[in-house]
Amino acid sequence: MGTIGECVTLVDWAKQVDPDGKPARLINLMEKYNPIIEDAPVMEGNLSTGHQTTAIIKLPTSTWRKFNYGVQDSKGSTIQVVDSIGMLEQYAKVDVDVANLNGNSNEFMLRQSKMHIAAMNNDFCTTLFYGDTDQYPERFLGLSQRYLDIVTDEGSNNVMGAGGSASAGSGDLSSIWLIGWGDDTAHLVYPKGHSSVGLQIDDLGVQLVTDGAGGFYQARVIHYKWVVGLVVANWKYVVRIGNIETAIPKTGATTNGLTAVNLLIWARNQIPNLSACKPVFYCSGKVKTQFDIMAANKTNAFYTAKDPFGKPVTMFMDIPVKKCDAILDTEEQLS
Repeated sequence: MGTIGECVTLVDWAKQVDPDGKPARLINLMEKYNPIIEDAPVMEGNLSTGHQTTAIIKLPTSTWRKFNYGVQDSKGSTIQVVDSIGMLEQYAKVDVDVANLNGNSNEFMLRQSKMHIAAMNNDFCTTLFYGDTDQYPERFLGLSQRYLDIVTDEGSNNVMGAGGSASAGSGDLSSIWLIGWGDDTAHLVYPKGHSSVGLQIDDLGVQLVTDGAGGFYQARVIHYKWVVGLVVANWKYVVRIGNIETAIPKTGATTNGLTAVNLLIWARNQIPNLSACKPVFYCSGKVKTQFDIMAANKTNAFYTAKDPFGKPVTMFMDIPVKKCDAILDTEEQLS
């Protein structure tokens, strides 16, 4: 995956620094558990605790001027939005004798790190889609809290319902997200002046620790830390299709006259400029299964299975579709 403008993803960044390969190997492990890593640009914030964005809410008015007639003054309107950054951390401790059993404690600790990296990636993705700063102020604000209400006017927001109902007893609900990643659209952010991009691992060496009964032993202690936030600089570049029934897929269902394919086309066309971003569909495993089934249907021209980067990728038209396990199949019904 390439860069978007001057903004790079964590995968791009790993290729540019630290020739010993440790950060690159770490980020490769992150990418294995987290599809967002290879897509989302990451930028340094302009604040030590977050990132301030100035969004345009009204454009100035132009005038077609006639001879001998003047032009009225006009100005646009903007609003400043501050997105917060959260600190996600874990500690791991392994008895030094256990770590030394295979004769290579560093490799052993790296293998132990995989479960911590997987857990932190899941926590990150959960917050990215569902983070609620009112309930959990130490986290960053997720997409669901920004895109809560189904569209009532075509230009008012980017949320559409797929017709599912949690009260109908026909199954749980999920969402499909279309995110147009870019440095001026939606991206990840780390604090201004922060020394590390992405997940940071510090080997704190051998320390004296206690077990559950208060006994002492020596352990290798590892500290995992990820300081990260989400910025949606232009709300039009994120689209949500909610109220998708997953237990019993409604393949022929319609919402306001729109079929499932129509909803995806609607989502795609809500993005103002696909060339100005890197668009990706994200969905749960159950919903992704439906995508894959439709891609396997050779009579369906909208869904295809391509292999542009050495691994299969399901596509809807020209946009990749990726599974993200953090997206729930038990969402609240949107209204």
